Amino acid sequence: MKSKQRHRFLGYCMVALAVGQLIVILLSWLLSAAMPDLMIHSLLSSEGIRWFFGRFSYNVATPMTTWLIVATIAYGCISSSGLLGLHRPFDFRQRLALRLMALEIVIFVLVLALLTLVPHAVLLSIDGYVFSGILSASIIPYVSFCGCVASVSYALMSGKCSSVEDVFNMFCIGFRKLAPLFVLYVLATQLVCSVLFVISAW
Repeated sequence: MKSKQRHRFLGYCMVALAVGQLIVILLSWLLSAAMPDLMIHSLLSSEGIRWFFGRFSYNVATPMTTWLIVATIAYGCISSSGLLGLHRPFDFRQRLALRLMALEIVIFVLVLALLTLVPHAVLLSIDGYVFSGILSASIIPYVSFCGCVASVSYALMSGKCSSVEDVFNMFCIGFRKLAPLFVLYVLATQLVCSVLFVISAW
């Protein structure tokens, strides 16, 4: 029942975003015709139609999309590894897997520290700041990669998965659970970009 209610809610969200897109299209046309001094771009003009069709892929192909994809992969690995449902007492294989995972996390933290905190580190900006464009763009993929490696190693060591097929399924299961969010993300991204184009902020 909860799954059905969740899908109904997401369906309403999808309809709301689609209706919002239609409203933006119609309002842009009406406002540009009625008040040309406002510098409103109409999505029904030749320029607007070319923008809508020509920029769609570029609107969606943003760093945020990449972050969403890698975070979804990491979520699938973590949620299917058995880490979220751990309860004491741990058996021998679980304790060994947890120690290995802790060691991997320490190594990942040390690697990130060496890349950012030491003098003349590779990921430092030209001015020497840690939070440079490179680090801010790569931190989510890096954390997602750490989550994937740690959760997969735990699943293998603890016996949660035992084959290549099981590992591959861990990487895919996040998309099965979060696929509706991608539909909403595409619609929301195009709606926001359309509004920015209409108000000449694009």
